Amino acid sequence: MWGSTGYRYLTDWQANSNQDANSLPDDPLFYNPNSDNYHLAYNSPAVDVGENLTAVQSDCDGENRPADGLDDDLTETHDIGYDEYVDADRDELADWIEGNVTYTNKALWDTDGDGIHDGWEVRFNLDPNSNVGNDGATGDPDSDGYTNMQEYPEFDPHDPNIHPNMVPVLNQVSPSGSSIFISEGDSVLFSVMAEDGDGDPISYSWLLDDVEQATESSWTMTTNDESSGTYNVLLQVTAGGDTVTRQWTVYVSNINRPPQIDPNSLPNQTKEIGEVVILDPNYSDPDNENGDPNDDNTHTVHCSGWKSSCTFQLEPGDGGIHAITVTITDDGNPPLSDSHVVTITVTEQPEFISKADFNGNGNVDFADLTILAGQWLQPPGTPSADIAPEPDGDGTIDFLDFAAFAENWMIGSQ
Repeated sequence: MWGSTGYRYLTDWQANSNQDANSLPDDPLFYNPNSDNYHLAYNSPAVDVGENLTAVQSDCDGENRPADGLDDDLTETHDIGYDEYVDADRDELADWIEGNVTYTNKALWDTDGDGIHDGWEVRFNLDPNSNVGNDGATGDPDSDGYTNMQEYPEFDPHDPNIHPNMVPVLNQVSPSGSSIFISEGDSVLFSVMAEDGDGDPISYSWLLDDVEQATESSWTMTTNDESSGTYNVLLQVTAGGDTVTRQWTVYVSNINRPPQIDPNSLPNQTKEIGEVVILDPNYSDPDNENGDPNDDNTHTVHCSGWKSSCTFQLEPGDGGIHAITVTITDDGNPPLSDSHVVTITVTEQPEFISKADFNGNGNVDFADLTILAGQWLQPPGTPSADIAPEPDGDGTIDFLDFAAFAENWMIGSQ
C-alpha cells in the first residue's frame, strides 16, 4: 500500500511512490540459500546495482564496499543488501566463499592450475583444489568421451547428453598430397570419406578458385587445351555447425599442339617462264597466346622438294609439273609442324618454228596472217612481219614478206 492505493508489482510501486528505486523483483541468487548461506553469487542481479551510501563502508563480513563486480566497467558500485560481492581474482567465487567454504586461493583464478577457473569447477561439483582424475582437465566424469577441458566452459561435465559438437573427421582423402601437377587435357578425381561422431548430417562443398563446383563427396576437375595455369581447390566438410577443410594447388602445364596450314592459302599454280612463284601460307596455332595467326616470332615457314625457297622466279628449263612441300613449324619443345604439298605447273615457250610465226604460238596460221595484213605496205610493227629479204627484212611489209610467209604456211600445225 502507498497511501490508499495498493500495488501488485514493484515497478508500479516505484513509479508512483518514488521509493525503492534500487530494488529488484528478481531472484537474488544467493550462493547457497539451502544451507543458509546468503552471500551473493557471482551472477546475482543484486551486484553493482545498489544505492551508493557514503555512510556504509563495509558489509556484513567487514569487507570494504563499494566494490566492482565481474562486469568490465571498472566502476565500484554498492550491491543491494548486506553482502558486497568481492572477488579479487575474478574466478566467480567471492573472497569470503573462498576463505570459508571452498578453501581455495583468493588470489588465484585457478587454484589447482588445471586451466579451469575455480568458480566453474565448484559450480559443476569438481574439486577446485585437485587437478587429477575426474577433477582435472583430462577428467571425464560423465564418460561421454569429452574431457572437462573440452566441455569447459559451456557444458556440464556430468551430463553425457550435452557436450561439444564433434567435428567431422576426414578419411581416405584423395589426392593425398597438396600439390598436383597435370597437363592440359588431363583430369583429377578428388574424393573424401567423412565421419561425424555425433551422427550429424555431413555436407560437402568443392570450390575451384572460390567458385563452388560440386556438393558430393567427390568431384572431378577436368581441363582442356586452354587450361594451363595454377588453380586452388578447397574442400569444406560441415557437420553440426563445425567445418573442416582441405586444400590443394593444381598446376596445369601447357601441351604444345601443332600449327595448322590453311590449304586454301596454298592452291596449285600454273606459271610461265619468267614469272615469280610466292608460297605464303595462312596458318593457325591453338597455342598462339597473342592471337596472331601469322606471328613470325614464334613460327617458321620453309619449303622443300623441287625448290628450297618459298619465293623464286621461274627460269628457262623449269618447265614441267613440280611438287613443293610447304612446312610451318612452331617453337615448342619439341617443335611441331604441319605441311602441305603444292603442285607448280610451268609452261615453256614453244621451240622456234619460223620467222613467219609472228605470235610465237608454234603455228604459222591465220593469226599470223592477220598480223601481216595489219602491217601491209607499212613499216614493221610489234611483232614484226618484215621477214624478207633475209636476214632482217627491208623495212616495209610487201609481197616479199607475203611470199616468205606463204612458204611457211601451216608449219607446226601437223
